Amino acid sequence: MSLDALKALEDRIDKAVGTIGTLKKERDRLEAENKRLKGQVDDLTHKLKSLEEQGGDLETLRQENRQLKGAQEGLRDKLESIIGKLEKFQD
Repeated sequence: MSLDALKALEDRIDKAVGTIGTLKKERDRLEAENKRLKGQVDDLTHKLKSLEEQGGDLETLRQENRQLKGAQEGLRDKLESIIGKLEKFQD
């Protein structure tokens, strides 16, 4: 092998080593970013579950509120009926 061929081979090896170093740094950066993003996904998943549970609680409260309103209307109707009967009785 000639000196020029060896120099060309050495340059290609140096370039390959440099590229490998750059790729390793990029891999490390991407792994760190991936870890950070997984943490964000976990946090958001936890928040979503919490909101879903609160939403379930909210729906339960809304249903109970509808039931109470229905009971209130029923009692109001009965009270109006009693008042109407009392007014008739007084006349």
